[in-house]
Amino acid sequence: MFRTAIAVPVIALLHIPVAIGQDKAVDAYPEKPVRVIIPYAAGGPTDVVARTVGQKLTEKWGQQFVLDNRVGADGLIGMTAAAGAPADGYTLLLGGSGVLTSNPALYAKLPYDSQKDFAPIVMTSSGPFLLVTHPKSGISNVADLVRMANARPGELTFGSGGGLANLTGILFQHAAGIKTILVPYKGAAPSMIDLLGGQITYIFTSTTAALPNVQAGKLVGLAVTTKQRWPSLPDIPAIAETVPSFEDVVVWYGFLAPSQTPKGMIAKLNREINAVIQSKDIAQRFAAMGGQVVGGSPELFAKVISQEITMWKKLAKDANLKLENR
Repeated sequence: MFRTAIAVPVIALLHIPVAIGQDKAVDAYPEKPVRVIIPYAAGGPTDVVARTVGQKLTEKWGQQFVLDNRVGADGLIGMTAAAGAPADGYTLLLGGSGVLTSNPALYAKLPYDSQKDFAPIVMTSSGPFLLVTHPKSGISNVADLVRMANARPGELTFGSGGGLANLTGILFQHAAGIKTILVPYKGAAPSMIDLLGGQITYIFTSTTAALPNVQAGKLVGLAVTTKQRWPSLPDIPAIAETVPSFEDVVVWYGFLAPSQTPKGMIAKLNREINAVIQSKDIAQRFAAMGGQVVGGSPELFAKVISQEITMWKKLAKDANLKLENR
């Protein structure tokens, strides 16, 4: 009993310097540039969100938020790098619903665990995917696409940067009862380049990437992937208006850190990023790209990730999708 009585305060004293050290590190953060890993190619929607928020944080803190695009394997290369990075707050991940929630439904085995390997910080923004095609495709609406696919089975191509875009395209084929050829890319940006060149028939991509080209007449916006029309895009139909069984798909983005990152640092990043994305100019910029600001707590972000992993796994099973190993 005597040993137990004196052991408790000794252990407590041993932990005091650690807590003080962590508090000082949080107060001083960031003292050097922060690396933000993006698991997709530069120029894609994930990259745009990271640059938009990262620039504001650079201005706010006076330290560079350096973007590190780790491309390949449906985002697995970047996700693996982020999961294994030092948990000191100086390596963050800008992830999306694809790599975090639909990849677990697409692959039987992944080199990372979306829930165990990462600490959610804050969800920044969300919006629908936009189904787009080239003006010379002869397709002006979803009904045209379905008719053409049925008339020319196995000829139409859909490009995918992987992850959620891939799963969305497969679910669309399943719901519409059509068969088109998947052309895989290392991110949304390369697939957009080939669509603009007329080398593929259609893609599902974020409004961030698609809207400028639709507005310029370079692409045709066929539909959004939500059950109802998206408020900021009232003139673009929802896929469900033509294919009623198509599920609601919303793409989102958010910041995360390696799982053992100190909670105080996560809380500080959450406060600062929430403040940045709630600013009027950022909200307006996201709206102009067809998205909307989300924000909120790390706990809310974690809950969304958990719920969507369950949802996508069920949808993949219902659609009889065969899981691949990675």
